[in-house]
Amino acid sequence: DCAGTKEQQSSFSAITFGDWCPDGRLHIPFAERRKLSSMELYHWMIKLYYWSMFVDKRPVNEIGIEKEKYGIFLHDLVKVNNHKLPTQLLDIRNIPRDDRNTEVVKYYESGRILSKPGLKDYEDEVLSWYRGKKKGTDIFDTIYYHFRIKNVPKKIDFKPVAVGASDFVKQARRDLEGDLSSEKIAQMF
Repeated sequence: DCAGTKEQQSSFSAITFGDWCPDGRLHIPFAERRKLSSMELYHWMIKLYYWSMFVDKRPVNEIGIEKEKYGIFLHDLVKVNNHKLPTQLLDIRNIPRDDRNTEVVKYYESGRILSKPGLKDYEDEVLSWYRGKKKGTDIFDTIYYHFRIKNVPKKIDFKPVAVGASDFVKQARRDLEGDLSSEKIAQMF
């Protein structure tokens, strides 16, 4: 969510990370908001992208950017300078903020959004929503974007295959009785 300016009347820029699990729940390990210029937001986004990839070992599959004037600028800047980043513009102009926030709260209340403890900015927005505050919900917007680019992994069902003990014993005997040097045994592993 791009605010674009650091002016007093400007809203915050916000970034959240979301991990989807096969049961359709969104896990939020990171959610912050800051008053940043467009360039500062660009640098913050790049820093978080590489931190996530190399420090946190959490690959970023998609980066959704709101399709509005500062977001379009940010998207174009990323495409020119860091074209490998998986960005896409998200158009939510026709969806009123109250509807977006209500939908996020609905998911939150049903347990479909789980968050890491200590995400102060996110917790403040949830509490302020319940107190009737409708503005300043920048993190809610970013969470709504997660539902727009939802990427739920498929649930993999597999049955463990048990190798019978008798087959294992037969194979071990063949290996021990065979003409295997220590070099050949080492090559097997």
